[in-house]
Amino acid sequence: MTWICVDCNTPETRDPSTGRSMSEDEVVVDAVCHHCGRPICLKNRYLIADEVFPAPLGTEPTRTYHCKECYQRHHDRVPVVDERTGAVALRR
Repeated sequence: MTWICVDCNTPETRDPSTGRSMSEDEVVVDAVCHHCGRPICLKNRYLIADEVFPAPLGTEPTRTYHCKECYQRHHDRVPVVDERTGAVALRR
């Protein structure tokens, strides 16, 4: 089965049996939206520190992935976490 990203409508380019890339412009669909459950790729997902989930005192809230539609609908003013650097910024 090939996963297709809900935001860019691009099928995953990894071979499901080997996990190896089948394309130079690799598309990896490895998450689902926290709200709608639709698949999202690395380039189009929104990771936020979701305040809805309780966190132990002194720790950060749980981080959850969102598709663009659900991010804009439910968390439009919540900063997005850059997974590579940890930087936090608004994203539209």
